[in-house]
Amino acid sequence: MPLSLSGSHQYSAWYMQDRRRDRKGAVVPVAPTDPSATPSVGYIDISWPAQPGVIVNLYRAESDSFGSSALVQSFIDSAEYRDESVVSSTSYWYWITVSNNVGESGESGSASATAI
Repeated sequence: MPLSLSGSHQYSAWYMQDRRRDRKGAVVPVAPTDPSATPSVGYIDISWPAQPGVIVNLYRAESDSFGSSALVQSFIDSAEYRDESVVSSTSYWYWITVSNNVGESGESGSASATAI
């Protein structure tokens, strides 16, 4: 259930939610900031900065809206993916989230490319 707070309480609620910790002090990981998407004939290569020790979740949509995206695949300790399920002349947007035993990050910024 979303919180409805104003003023300085907004920041406190965001910080508490975003920095959840487990009993050992581990925190929710932060999504990579610079994913990239590079088109080629028949596929798009997506890459992002590596983050060891996390599960990486790759999402894709045909519009620049994370809300309309679908999970493509989850990886362990990966920093690249070749999307071969693209259709020529179609634009795709990709986002990354990362997760650990504490929780899942918010989404990264988007990376986009038009399939060739």
